[in-house]
Amino acid sequence: MVHFPFRVSGIFALFFCFSFLSLHAQLGKLIKKVDSSFTSRQNSVNPSLAPNNVEIQTGLKQALQKGLMDGIGLVSAKDGFLKNASIMISFPPEAKRMETTLRELGLDHLCDDVIQSMNHAAEDACKKAGPIFLGALNQMSFKDATGILNGKDNAATEYFQKATTESLKKAFRPQVDSALNRVNANLYWNKASTTYNKVPFVNKINTDLGDYVTTQSIVGLFFTIAQQELKIRKDINARTTPLMKKVFGFADNQKH
Repeated sequence: MVHFPFRVSGIFALFFCFSFLSLHAQLGKLIKKVDSSFTSRQNSVNPSLAPNNVEIQTGLKQALQKGLMDGIGLVSAKDGFLKNASIMISFPPEAKRMETTLRELGLDHLCDDVIQSMNHAAEDACKKAGPIFLGALNQMSFKDATGILNGKDNAATEYFQKATTESLKKAFRPQVDSALNRVNANLYWNKASTTYNKVPFVNKINTDLGDYVTTQSIVGLFFTIAQQELKIRKDINARTTPLMKKVFGFADNQKH
């Protein structure tokens, strides 16, 4: 009877040991189950994060259409060129001396009229860009799309410069000429150049104003489109459709 407490203690110790081993085994099974569930969930989710070919092409085209149309809207709005210092059209480089001389002669208003009319003509011409860009967008292949998606921050802008510049020149030139006449730009320019060319010992100015404004219109348009492209690439809030978010979000993750 004296050893009874020790037997009881041994039984409790043995019971505790079995309980611990059982708990450990159950915990191990639970961990495996959770781990298996997590792995299974990863395998089922990760493939869906990667957009398929159709989604890549469609999502990118949505983004490009938004960037292009937003860019056109900005430059073709009233004073879209004139009040944007980055794209405002000033006197042609070869005519800078002419502007300085005319202003020295007190003809600031004439110079200002020339600048305003050139910029308003550019704004008017850019309204013709939409169908040309959309035509190039519709011709874009999957290879083009993936190259743009994974390319430089201005990859789309460069693509459209190559694909549309010649078409833009052909479409813009008649529009520019018409707009220059409508806003009296040619009248102001002819008056300014004629006045300047009468000044003794100056190099005569004979600039094709229509060609100059057409070129500068296209330069300003692509500058603005490049800004819109950068916004979509860098600003999540600029991605306005679920597909745009998916495609560019996946591209972001791939780059990091």
